[in-house]
Amino acid sequence: MKHPEIIINNETPFETGEKSTYLRYDSLEKMLEGQVKGLGDQAKKDGEKNYQQLESLGNEAAKKIKEASKIVAKMWKISEPYMKE
Repeated sequence: MKHPEIIINNETPFETGEKSTYLRYDSLEKMLEGQVKGLGDQAKKDGEKNYQQLESLGNEAAKKIKEASKIVAKMWKISEPYMKE
């Protein structure tokens, strides 16, 4: 798969990332979990190609994003009672 430079047309990756922080915390947690999976998948493929440094860094990034996801999950538990549909 070719690695894209943008996700949303006419929007920089910075803008996409910043906008994602305004998601509800439960949705943000899911987005972060998707990043954990994607980085883990890429790290595995890097390992299969014998790119150990990329594999290690990819796994490290995934681990830290997983930690952030857990923090966001706590934020959701606090804010959920205040959210109105």
